[in-house]
Amino acid sequence: MDATTRSKTVKDIIFSESCRVFGVKYYDIVSPTRFHERCCARNVIMYFLRFKLAMTYQRIAGTVGRANHTTAIYGIRQAKKWRADDPGFRAQFEDVREAINARLNNAGL
Repeated sequence: MDATTRSKTVKDIIFSESCRVFGVKYYDIVSPTRFHERCCARNVIMYFLRFKLAMTYQRIAGTVGRANHTTAIYGIRQAKKWRADDPGFRAQFEDVREAINARLNNAGL
């Protein structure tokens, strides 16, 4: 599997598992809404895009339907903060992490 195909596969896994755990759809992530569950899922997606794929902030922002790289920086910081401060969010975050890692392992990635 070439690097581009691997990146797309990992990105798809990150999106699908985050949406599943937070109970949102892909459209919810890329839409401009700020409902809490959508923001949580979006921030988790940005976090994993950064740390699993080493995407630039600008590319992350574009991937989740935002124009500005600072949105990605802020979203990743929020995910880290919520993970430290909110046990409910931390549990969902860890569910996403475990699901992503399991699917990556099953796919041999």
